[in-house]
Amino acid sequence: MYNTKEKTWWINEILDDGTMGEETSRGSLKSSFHVSTPFQIFGKTYYYAHNLQTRHWFIQELHYGGKMGPKATNGTWTNSYPMVFSANVKNKPYIFAPCYISKRTN
Repeated sequence: MYNTKEKTWWINEILDDGTMGEETSRGSLKSSFHVSTPFQIFGKTYYYAHNLQTRHWFIQELHYGGKMGPKATNGTWTNSYPMVFSANVKNKPYIFAPCYISKRTN
């Protein structure tokens, strides 16, 4: 879970019966990230996050037991992407992100 105003995040275990379990990790980020999605590669789970104003994004590994791992990569997009989702196609992960252009160029 993530609080965009306070820039804090926390991870809770989801129990077998669908209820919220105990908090497993907590932290804060330098800026807000409004859009995110998880995905898996070769049995590892990653978290993609994107800031709509600065267009900065990062991918960070999530470890077993609900712990946040190291950042794998980051960058800045040319445009903002207000909605993203991940999908596996033939065992290869992809992120779909429709573009939001804030300024018209014509």
